[in-house]
Amino acid sequence: MEISELQVEAREEIGKEYARKIRKLGMVPGVVYGLGKESFSVQVNSREMERIMRGRDNVLLNLSFTGNGGEKQTVMVQDVQKEILKSGLLHVDFKRISLEDKTVVMVPIHVTAEPKDGKGKGMVEHIMWEVEVECLPLMIPKSIDLDLTQLKLGETITLGQIKAPEGVTILGEPGEFVIHYSEGKEEAAKTEGDELLFPTDKSQPEVITKGKGEEED
Repeated sequence: MEISELQVEAREEIGKEYARKIRKLGMVPGVVYGLGKESFSVQVNSREMERIMRGRDNVLLNLSFTGNGGEKQTVMVQDVQKEILKSGLLHVDFKRISLEDKTVVMVPIHVTAEPKDGKGKGMVEHIMWEVEVECLPLMIPKSIDLDLTQLKLGETITLGQIKAPEGVTILGEPGEFVIHYSEGKEEAAKTEGDELLFPTDKSQPEVITKGKGEEED
C-alpha cells in the first residue's frame, strides 16, 4: 500500500461555529491522535482530502504541517464524517501509526470471476462484504479477491477457505460464511414443480339429469 503526502494546518480554535467557518473556506477540521502522544486539532484542504480518499478504503498518509519544520507524522485515516445530503466532508480523524507494528483493518471483498456452474441460473449471495485482517500497514491489501469460477450451485465459501495475500492474516471464525451460491428465485420455483399450493380437482362431478318422464319428489 502506498503512502500519500498531505499538508495540514494546526488548528487552535475549536467549536461548531469555527468548523462551519472553515468549511465555507474549503477546509475540513480534523484531529491527530495515537501512539500515546498528545492529540491536537488540524484543518486540511477539503478537495485535496477527497482526492486522496477517492476509491480507497484504507488510507495511509505522511502529514506535514504548514509553517512547521517538524518531522512528518505517519497516520491512517481512522474515521471520516460526511454530510448526509451532500458529498462534503465534516470531520476527519487521523490516527498515528508505526509502520513496524501490525494493525487491524477491514478490507472489502472483490469477486474477480463468477461461477461457471449454473451460469445465468444461480445467484451469488454476499454474506460478508468485507473481512477483518491483520498485517503491517504497508501490506494492507486494496481488497480480498475471490475467484468463484469453480463454485457449484448450493456451495458456500467460508473464511477458512479464503487464501490471504502473503503477510496478511484473516481474522474471524474459519467456519463463518462469506459467499453462498444459490439457485435464482425463478429456477427454485421450477424445481419445486408447477403444482399449486392449493390444487384444484380437475375431475368434473357426475351430473345426473332427470328425464321428462321422471317425477320430482
